[in-house]
Amino acid sequence: MRKVFPSLTLALIAAIASPAWAVVEEADATLKCDPIQPVCSTALLAGQNIDVGTVEVFFEGTTLRVVYTIDPGNEWSLTETHLYVGDVPPVKAAPGQFPYSHEDLGYVKSDTYEFTYAPPPSGCVYFAAHAVVETIVGYNFDPSILQVDLPDQVTMSVKYPSAGDPAYFETTVTGGTVLDGVYDGWCIDVGRTINQNINYTANVYSSYEDVPFGTVDKPENLDLVNWVINQSFVGQQSLSCAGTFTYGDVQRAIWSLIDFSQSTAGIGTYSQCRVDEILAAAFASGEYYVPVCGGVVAVILVPVSSTQVTIAQVTLIEDPTSDWCTPVYQSETAWGEGERFPRSWAMYFDCFCD
Repeated sequence: MRKVFPSLTLALIAAIASPAWAVVEEADATLKCDPIQPVCSTALLAGQNIDVGTVEVFFEGTTLRVVYTIDPGNEWSLTETHLYVGDVPPVKAAPGQFPYSHEDLGYVKSDTYEFTYAPPPSGCVYFAAHAVVETIVGYNFDPSILQVDLPDQVTMSVKYPSAGDPAYFETTVTGGTVLDGVYDGWCIDVGRTINQNINYTANVYSSYEDVPFGTVDKPENLDLVNWVINQSFVGQQSLSCAGTFTYGDVQRAIWSLIDFSQSTAGIGTYSQCRVDEILAAAFASGEYYVPVCGGVVAVILVPVSSTQVTIAQVTLIEDPTSDWCTPVYQSETAWGEGERFPRSWAMYFDCFCD
C-alpha cells in the first residue's frame, strides 16, 4: 500500500500557518470526529514487508486523529500501539519512549489516537506509528486443561472387534459429559476381561496425569502409547514387513508398551515383525510426545467393577473454541511506512509538508 498525500485545501493551508506546533492533550476517548478523507495515509508493515493494514491521519477543526486499521479479512490483530507526533522527525526508533501509547489492547482490528493541537509554522508534521501485531498460526493441546475438564466418572460400553476394524474396541461413552461419544478404543490390562454391550460405570483419567498406583503397569510409557495411536497405523503398508498394519498389530504393540503380561486374545491377524516395527518407531520418536490439535489423546477408563481397564481414543478438535486446545500466536513489530531510521527498518512519515 503506497503512501498518499492529497493536496490540501486553502482552509488547511491557512490552519497550518498558525503559531508553533504543540500537542495539547490526547482527546477524551469519547470524542469521535466525523468521518472525512485522511490528509495522509500509509501502509502498516509488519516484519518489514507484510502489509497488514494502514495508518491514516485525519484533520478536522482543532482535532488531529491518527487511526491504525487492519485490512478487512486480514488475520492479524493489533495488541499494542505507540505513537510519535512532532514538528521534527523522531530521533530514535524507541517506541517505549514515544509520548503516546495504547497497550494491552487485546486483539483488535483498529486503534485511534485523537489530539487537540496547534500546528507548526512550517506546516510539516512527522509521525512514527509503531504497533505490535499478532496472528494465530496454530493450536496446541494443553494436557493440564484436559485434566481439569474431564468428568470423574462416565458410563461406558465396548464392542468387540471384527476383521478390518480400526481398533480393538468400539467404545461408547455416555452420561451427559464432555466425553459423550463413540471412540476407537484399546485394552491396556491383559489380566482382566470386559464383556461387550454391557454398561459399566468407569472412573476417568487423562493419560497425562498421575493415575492411581496399579491402574497401569508401565505408566511411564503412556507418552509412547499416545504417539502410537496418533500415527493411524491400521491400514498402512509396513515399511519393513509384509502386509499392512492391522488393529491386532497396534494392540499387541500397546500391550508391549504398557502391560507386564502379554496376550493374543481377540487381536485377530497380526505379525510380530509389524509389531516390532511399531515399537521401534515409538521408542525412536515417541518420548515426551504430546498430541497436536486435530490428533487424538488417550483417556483411561477404569470400570469400578474391577473389569478390564481400557483407553478411549478421544479426538482433539482444532478449533479456537476447544477447551483443550490453546492458540499459538506469531508476533511481529509493525511500522507505518515511510523514511527509515538509521541502521533500522523502523520508519516514520510526514504530513502537510510541501
